[in-house]
Amino acid sequence: MSVSALCRRACVPVTTYWRVATGRKRKWWPQTYRRFETALRGKQVPRCRAEADKMIGDLYRAYVVIFAKELGHAAEVLVADPQARSNLDVQWRASAYVRSLAVYCVTIELGVTGARVGRAVGLTRAAVSQINRRVQDFRDDPKVDALLERVGSLVSNRDPLL
Repeated sequence: MSVSALCRRACVPVTTYWRVATGRKRKWWPQTYRRFETALRGKQVPRCRAEADKMIGDLYRAYVVIFAKELGHAAEVLVADPQARSNLDVQWRASAYVRSLAVYCVTIELGVTGARVGRAVGLTRAAVSQINRRVQDFRDDPKVDALLERVGSLVSNRDPLL
């Protein structure tokens, strides 16, 4: 197996391999050794961070679509620019609410860390934490709580009546 194939399989940049091999970098981290060992054994290939972030982003977008449909929002909600911060725009506020519910579900329902969700969605870890606290406060409303339970049961295949 070539060095580039091994690095690709282990999700380690080739430049990192060559820096250690040529002595420009002293040593690898222990997790890098484990990645190479796993790749050499041909066992489960570790996921690259970019692949995991893409998958988390896809889950987030799926939740956004589900919540927009459940709340009866039009497709414009899905394309509203999150960076615009147009608090006076009704459409932007509706999309912000839908995005907040989606972030909450990915972190709480699926158990993904706030840092990983933030990286995948383009938020900071603190912003994800703030969103989760806000949505937790929204859960005091029985309608919101029922909505989150219903969507959570759709995604996790559990009975919403239990």
